[in-house]
Amino acid sequence: MTQNTPTKHSLFSPSGSGRWMKCPGSIPFVQSLNLPHRDSEFALEGTACHELAAECLINGDIDASSYIGREFIPRFPVDMEMVNSTNTYLDYVRGFMTLSSVMEVEQRIEMNDLHEGTGGTSDVVMYSPKEFHCFDLKYGRGVPVDVVENSQMMLYTAGRIRELHQAGIIDANQLERISIHIVQPRCPHPDGPCRSWDVPIERLREHWRNAKIAIQEALSDNPPFNPGESQCKWCDGAPVCRKLTEFNLKTAMHDFESVKSQKLALMEANKMSKEEIAEIMKHSGIFETWINSIVAYAQNELERGRGFPGYKLVRGRSIRGWANNAQQHVIKVITDLGFSEKEAYSEPKFRSPNQIEQLIGKKNAAKLSEYVVKPLGKITIAPESDKRDAVDPKASAASDFESFTPEGDLNDE
Repeated sequence: MTQNTPTKHSLFSPSGSGRWMKCPGSIPFVQSLNLPHRDSEFALEGTACHELAAECLINGDIDASSYIGREFIPRFPVDMEMVNSTNTYLDYVRGFMTLSSVMEVEQRIEMNDLHEGTGGTSDVVMYSPKEFHCFDLKYGRGVPVDVVENSQMMLYTAGRIRELHQAGIIDANQLERISIHIVQPRCPHPDGPCRSWDVPIERLREHWRNAKIAIQEALSDNPPFNPGESQCKWCDGAPVCRKLTEFNLKTAMHDFESVKSQKLALMEANKMSKEEIAEIMKHSGIFETWINSIVAYAQNELERGRGFPGYKLVRGRSIRGWANNAQQHVIKVITDLGFSEKEAYSEPKFRSPNQIEQLIGKKNAAKLSEYVVKPLGKITIAPESDKRDAVDPKASAASDFESFTPEGDLNDE
């Protein structure tokens, strides 16, 4: 069993190959935007789970519950949900081990044949003279990931087989089974949390050749753009991509062409048919993603103090919660009024300010006022015509970090 921790960043990352192989122009375009790299909360949570899984595999037959409470990534301690998901993955991976198997954990795979510096890190690679397996743990719960024709996993698999073949460790042509596996415990999928696909060696070679062609096109003087739902969904350049805008507007106009060609009564002509609605719904995914990315881009510009014509930052609705160390004071107030301490709780949680006020009555609510806090609402974007006061992003930066830590789950519902 071996482990290799990655240290390199790939311009043509295998994890993004589903985008740049379909739209080579997205690589130089996004690079030209010089956008800051930001790890989302979901990505950090996923990294914590991967670290836990790697630790368990490297240390042998260890259950993930042995690490309860440990923070592999700050602010993301191992909890039972992570333990259960990781154990599902561990049991699945370990089920493929044989006496002749070699397991590599977090293996850096170099793909310099595609482009200098290109490569990635697989979660687990396992091989023997006759079989090769590549495993990927997906901790996300939002988007189910398909294993069949998974571009990232195909490049990992092809890349590592090439390395092992060139090193004389395995003979690629003698492999009787090549399998790609995805384990996604928290996201429902018709095929279950553990999914696999046996891929022919020729299909991997074809995918490798296509990746090389896409990279050559991306590095050309006139790289092609090819907007589409899958490749644009996670593209950082989507909010400002003119090609995507033209694609969406052209698609929208095409969907309404049938309305123009029909000679219907006035009222019927102004009413969309179910067929027309269904046609538009086919493109709803890319439309929604595109609009959301534009709004997010505009808000980011405003938050960085750059301004955006016709828009401003405002505070959204916020929810009241208890101030720090308020619980005992609130209990004293309500017991002094003749209520029992038990009535301060909604099993098993302490009641919210709104619930306590309903318990003691509005006339007694003033007795709690010094213990109730209402944080600033989340900053969002709105038209300048909105009645709410505009937010100065520079002035609000400090206030957003003022300490407000409700005790447990004590917010208004």
